[in-house]
Parts: sequence; structure tokens; C-alpha cells
Amino acid sequence: MIELTFAEIAKVTGGTLAGLNPQDTTTATPVIDSRKVMSGTFFVALPGERVDGNDFCGQAIEAGADFVICTVPMSLPSILVEDSLIAVTALAQHARARMEATTFIALTGSQGKTTTKDLINSVLSTKAETFSPVGSFNNEIGVPLSILSCTAKTKYCIIEMGARHQGDIEYLCSIAKPQIGLVLVVGTAHMGEFGSQKVIAETKAELIDSLPESGTAILGTYDSFTPMMGAGRNLKRVFFGEGSDADVRAADIEFREGRAHFDLVTP
Repeated sequence: MIELTFAEIAKVTGGTLAGLNPQDTTTATPVIDSRKVMSGTFFVALPGERVDGNDFCGQAIEAGADFVICTVPMSLPSILVEDSLIAVTALAQHARARMEATTFIALTGSQGKTTTKDLINSVLSTKAETFSPVGSFNNEIGVPLSILSCTAKTKYCIIEMGARHQGDIEYLCSIAKPQIGLVLVVGTAHMGEFGSQKVIAETKAELIDSLPESGTAILGTYDSFTPMMGAGRNLKRVFFGEGSDADVRAADIEFREGRAHFDLVTP
């Protein structure tokens, strides 16, 4: 996390401090699994289907957590809030507003999100400090945690965005405010939830619609919907795929020994 005072965190989250000096600062990063706590992290007690995160706050402090965010009063270094997820989301939005030197890259699509996220990370991390979450932190919990896992030195933050309903990606973008948006493909997965491929496309397009006018849209050419996203806006649009009309394309694709081999054709 970027450096913040506990007084600042309490104000942003509407929380009450216990066992913490308001003037002290922290750069601890968030953890929601008490088994993954270590020094330099803080534990966020979230309600679960079978367990309550508040029950593990003591264990988290013993394991080295700097403090906990909880919804039950604790005689531990803690910030007591009404709703842990709302508090962490507000904290992420506050931190994001302070991260003017960080480029946020968000990606979505019916297939390939996690693989693409890892590929982008493998490239950008050779150039500058890059944050990319392990696994699929692609929902209303994972996106705030990803932002709060960045530091003042983070140049690039890669965020994966999934959706179960229309409006989900728009909401995630309101937290992350990406400057670069990548839509891989609009497929037919989750058709039962969305009703049609057109509605799925509209949901994925929320990412591109949320970009600033100075933003960049990177669009796959594997379906008829994605290339149309952002049309009519002043966005920079970059198309990728296998066809000769793509700005960046893969040619002569072969699969050998379980791996894809291809010529990468770029301007």
C-alpha cells in the first residue's frame, strides 16, 4: 500500500482505531486469508459462507499482521468498521486517487483473462515494478485488494475483471479507474445469466466505456462485438488477432510439445 497515516485510514473507512497511533504511518498490504499473513501485511476480516473473518483476527496478529480491519471490537491493533468490504473499497479508491504515477491496465473477456494477465506481467515486469495478483482476483473483493497491494514504486498495476451481472465491470472500473482497457473476446459462457451474447458484449464493453478520453483500448478481433467497442470516441484503439487487418497479429501459429509457436507481427 502507498504510505498512509492511521488517522487517514480511519477517516476514509469511517473506522475507530484501537491500539494504533493515529500519526503513525503504514505501507502494509492486505490479506484476507489468515494463513497467508506475515509481517508487513494487515488482515481484513470478511464474512464467509461458513466462517467469520473476525474469528481469526487474533491468529493474524500472532502470525505477524501489523493490524486488522474488523467489524467486532478487538483488544488488538485494529480498525473497527461497520462493513469490512465497504471500508477496504473506500480505502482502495482513496489510494488509487493518490497513485498518479501508476498506469492501471484492466482486462476482461470470456476466455483467457488469467493467462493474458500473466503474459502482460511477464513483459512489463522486465521494465519496471509491476503488480499482478496471483490467481483470479477479478471481483469486488479482489480489485480493491489488488490496488492496496501496490506501492509507491509500482509503475504498472494489472487488474483482471470478471462479471456475473451487467454493471459489475462498470463498478470495478469506478474503483480502479484504468487508463488502458483490454477486451479479449466475447464468448457465450454464462449465457444463462446474461440471456444473450449481445448482453455479454455490452457488459464487457463497460470496461472500454469507462476509459478516459486519453485512454487506450486494446481489442480482440475474434468476434463481431469486440472490435466495435469504443467506436466514435477519441480513444486510441489497437486491434489484435490472427487476421491481416489486426494491428498486432500472430502468424504461422503452430503447436509443438504442448506450446504455441507463432510469428508476432507488429507495426
